[in-house]
Amino acid sequence: MCIPGEVHLPCLKIATLEDINKNTEWEKIMKQKIMLLLLAGTLCFTGCSFEIPFNTKAEIEESKEIEESKDDTKKEPKEEPEVKEDEDTKVEEANEDNSLFSGEGTKLSYHVIKFLEEDISDITVASEKIASYEKGDVYKLNIDYKDCDGRYYFGKTDRYDLGTFYVTDEAIYLNGSESNSPTEEDFLKDGIVVFTDKSYEEEDDDWVLKVHNDGYRCTCKAYSTMESGFYYEYQWSQDKRLTYYRSGHGAEGDPIEFGIKEDYDEVFNKYSEIDLNKDDFKFEYKGNKFDLDSKYKDYVDKLGYPEHFDDNHNGYISSENGYRWELSYPDAGDSVFECDFRAVCVSEGERFFEGDDTYIDFVELETIPTKRGIVVGDSIYKVLEVYGKPSSMDEAANQPNKNMTYNYEGNKLIFNIDPDNTVRYIEFDYL
Repeated sequence: MCIPGEVHLPCLKIATLEDINKNTEWEKIMKQKIMLLLLAGTLCFTGCSFEIPFNTKAEIEESKEIEESKDDTKKEPKEEPEVKEDEDTKVEEANEDNSLFSGEGTKLSYHVIKFLEEDISDITVASEKIASYEKGDVYKLNIDYKDCDGRYYFGKTDRYDLGTFYVTDEAIYLNGSESNSPTEEDFLKDGIVVFTDKSYEEEDDDWVLKVHNDGYRCTCKAYSTMESGFYYEYQWSQDKRLTYYRSGHGAEGDPIEFGIKEDYDEVFNKYSEIDLNKDDFKFEYKGNKFDLDSKYKDYVDKLGYPEHFDDNHNGYISSENGYRWELSYPDAGDSVFECDFRAVCVSEGERFFEGDDTYIDFVELETIPTKRGIVVGDSIYKVLEVYGKPSSMDEAANQPNKNMTYNYEGNKLIFNIDPDNTVRYIEFDYL
């Protein structure tokens, strides 16, 4: 039974990095753990909640009352001495050379992309070391900002609390237990591995978890497929520096999103240009090869029309500048980002989706790697290492995303880049 303010959670199995590496019971274990994390957000929408390692509004108010009571008992209130900021308490701008997981803790300033309804350009994240164990240290991360609308989910879960983390040489564990003072065993048993050198993906009817490490960035995404649509994302550099964070629910409801501010010109100038060739526009799908010279009939002859093609108006998109339609594989009923790839075609007529004049405008890869091995989810740093300095970096139609473009004889290889500096999709834009 779901009682407001209370829920009883099942016991979880022991999970270690060895389980992940061996890929034995990992799927079952991670499903249990991620549901624990997501339950904090989704239960808010069912009128239920449970104790999680976040400060609640009630706890904060109770703390204030205690402090006020102490003040009233003082016969002669003393004037508080002015606290001078020293080197240990200064807020530094987050970059590749500093970390929240150092010393006894620190404060770093991050570039704000979205922060609830506040109009601010930067936000401070404070860390505090609260324990040390055999394999590493435990840090608590909090956003250091005034109280504002949207901070609490239904007056309970504090969005400013980014979590409690156990940082070891091999991994970062997010506290997934009910304890606000987790032991090392709690982290190793119930903790959610948000940083590891292994990439993996788990999916169920109610949630999705994705951890992708491309050797440059490790991105951990978790979101509920239930009505709440609650989501979290942490991104880390290989030396475990927090480079990006976001959370919210539904269609970007009450978003919190911030990260390290990159100077793209400075980053790109560290790399030389590498010439593309015709092979860079080749890709394979289910044993079939396609390239710059492939016509729409080549796709149909090799793969057939997508499933449910007729039910989706033969892939119709629009009638502007010709009849635009698409071959979206494997299923025409899938959304853009659920398919494996899609080929957008244009016919000069206004009524028929295919004809002698039909040509392919562009091909978009969602799950298929490029010839040089870049896949969706890889960071711009891996793209730069493989393809070199891009021809341009411009605003994309799906802002705030950007298009990282490489030119080849009038054709374009485009990497659509999310605000977390990872690839959203890959596009071959044909001449």
